[in-house]
Amino acid sequence: MITHGALHRLWALVQKPLVDLFATRFSKRLPIFVSPFPDPEAWQTNALDIPWTGLEAYAFPPFLLLGRVIRKADLKGPSLLLVAPLWPSQALFPDLLRLAHGPPIPLSLVRGELVQPRTGVPHEEPQLLSLHAWKLFGPR
Repeated sequence: MITHGALHRLWALVQKPLVDLFATRFSKRLPIFVSPFPDPEAWQTNALDIPWTGLEAYAFPPFLLLGRVIRKADLKGPSLLLVAPLWPSQALFPDLLRLAHGPPIPLSLVRGELVQPRTGVPHEEPQLLSLHAWKLFGPR
């Protein structure tokens, strides 16, 4: 997860979303979150199974789910702040560019700003992931 301090720098550049789509009670970055499993603190369960139409959401999904997240954003019309690597060689990249409202924002994370949720263990070199924030708008 990205630390609150690093996200506050991002919130200063873009509107702070209302819902964290891929979180647990230990990793949530916003008060309202969607958990991958049942949790009494979560607003909903399984972000890919709930309607996204009209949501103002933040998503830092597992990289394995990026294609599904981009397809759902394309179909369901949320305002989505997606954290994802800048991967021009990936098949999903053209769709990401098409949905993006403006250029991606480099997060420029340093050691200690990308950590494991439960343990707080930092990623050794977060800059190697080339994480960017993408403001996506699906069809209206």
